[in-house]
Amino acid sequence: MEETRKGIASVASIRRLEHWRSIVERDKAAWEPEKKKMGWREDLFNGTKRLRPLVDGETENDGLRCHHVRNVIAENIESMVDSRVPRPKVTAINENDEELARILEELLRSCAGRLHLRVLNDQAERMGPIQGGFFWMVEWDDSIQTPDGPGDVKISILHPRQVIPQAGIYTDVEDMDHITVMVPMTVLQVLERYGVDVDGIAETDAEAKGQEGETGTENGIVTVYQLYYRNGRGGIGNLAWTGDVILCDREDYQARHILRCKQCGATAPYFRKPSKERREELKTAGQMDASVRRCLYCEGTEFEETEITGRAVMPGEQTVIMDNAGNEIELEEAAAWLDPEGRLQIEERTVIPYYQPNMFPVQIQKNISQFGRLLGQSDVDKMEDAQNLIKRMDKKIIDRMVKAGTVIALPSDVRLQTNTEDGRVYRCDDPAKLTMIQTFDFSGDISGESQIEARAYEEARQASGVTDSMQGRRDPTATSAKAKEYSAAKAEGRMESRRVMKQEAWSKIYELIAKLYLAYADKGRRLRVEQPTGGVRYDVFEQNKFLKKDREGNIYYEDGFVFTVDDATAIGESREAMWQEINRSFGAGTLGNPQDIGTLILYWGLMEEQSYPGAGRIKKKLEEQRDRQAQAAANQQQTPPTVPGGAPGGMPPQM
Repeated sequence: MEETRKGIASVASIRRLEHWRSIVERDKAAWEPEKKKMGWREDLFNGTKRLRPLVDGETENDGLRCHHVRNVIAENIESMVDSRVPRPKVTAINENDEELARILEELLRSCAGRLHLRVLNDQAERMGPIQGGFFWMVEWDDSIQTPDGPGDVKISILHPRQVIPQAGIYTDVEDMDHITVMVPMTVLQVLERYGVDVDGIAETDAEAKGQEGETGTENGIVTVYQLYYRNGRGGIGNLAWTGDVILCDREDYQARHILRCKQCGATAPYFRKPSKERREELKTAGQMDASVRRCLYCEGTEFEETEITGRAVMPGEQTVIMDNAGNEIELEEAAAWLDPEGRLQIEERTVIPYYQPNMFPVQIQKNISQFGRLLGQSDVDKMEDAQNLIKRMDKKIIDRMVKAGTVIALPSDVRLQTNTEDGRVYRCDDPAKLTMIQTFDFSGDISGESQIEARAYEEARQASGVTDSMQGRRDPTATSAKAKEYSAAKAEGRMESRRVMKQEAWSKIYELIAKLYLAYADKGRRLRVEQPTGGVRYDVFEQNKFLKKDREGNIYYEDGFVFTVDDATAIGESREAMWQEINRSFGAGTLGNPQDIGTLILYWGLMEEQSYPGAGRIKKKLEEQRDRQAQAAANQQQTPPTVPGGAPGGMPPQM
């Protein structure tokens, strides 16, 4: 039997591809005007020397170029970069769910630190102001191996050029019925993820790599179209294809899917092999094991994908869940017995449903919201005219200064060399000719151009919301360090709007991450929590903790939490700022009496949590001192009082 899989070939899937591909093409055409602007914006940020026509009579075809670029756009955008990743905050709606909210918040904080989001955020902080917005891709990747089991969250950035949104929707991704992502993948990546050999298929959209003007296609790379759509049942469907090959067709993409052997029905390891020639090529390169995988029970080689909705509480598994009132309910486990032929029989009495996030894996982060625009306002668009005027003025200034210089006027019959030689001799036979030798200096007046350039520069700064404090310049309106910090943090409405949009995007990202763990982290996750006193506490995230039962007896997962970000992120990310705040609280007495040893231990515990040098040693010495004082006080209480003469217990002295 030929085991090469050439994609899904069912009639229903082919019809679904034809239906959705026509819709995606319409979306792509509607997105094209926005897509055309993206390359020019990035050119401006990178400091292109091209000039747009500025006066009547000039055209784009004149080849206008400047000699030097003062990149105002890059300067202002770099001043707006915020390297801090907002910290998650989870709030419970039900009073009985405060502990669950705390566990989720700890899980998200642990996840944020483990995924190295600062690197992605640094890239995002430039992409957003340039293009007006961008997209985050949040997925669950089963191929990731962790100490707690397989699978983990995977986060990446999508350039707006890689996304095709639904035409006519300009509010948010969650308001769409479908959205498409173009992902460049190697042939081997497609084979590993989908089990489909796409060797020989040409790359259809080179710009999916995220580079404007990228027209050359590469061998071994294909463009995979990932379509996510609402399936009409509240879930998310997924259709993936490259060329005419259907890679994936799942009407319920976020549901649990397993592969069963067609012959015996057991789940088993499998491997769909490519063609014989391709197998030999990959085997030679050491990229794939060419051996055949078969069912472990019946040696079958054919498998089918099956959707499962839940799992049974197996014999011996003790599962306790809560109802809405906070009361514990023990689930009835399955019953198992052997039939007369010795085969194991299981009666499933309680089935726990699998959780589904029902959110698109693509989330948008806008720069500054604007009605009628999906991506929002681009800071490059705001500063483009000013940047073009500055480049034109620089060109005029350079041209004038280069052409300026010194001109020497000589009589027509005088041959005087102008070189660096000293002591040159000019023999003049007519004294009148000496009066004709003069020097004229042409310095060139650039004051007018400089004023226009300074005005354009200030207009660009005001349009982007950048202040002197943000650029590290002297700010005459701020006289103290705290005032300068406040001035930089409150840089007009545009900067505040940008922070609000970033916080809103991360709130949705954290919500999606939490729901992915509820859906797929079957083995749980260990959590390390630092205590305010400097100690460390260990906790565990488990899906069963979020199970509940409603009044009708239905089992569900409690996901009714409010996901936001901590407004104190700015100070929480700065250790020096936290040291100052702790010192201020300690001096004000809000931590307790500053002379009390317990207050001192609390203070140095907080400083240890913020990695203050030597705080741990000081706290340990204070704890030892407290223990010695407590022991001395205990010994004093155990010693009976004495009376004059030295007799203990109040007895009169012996005569």
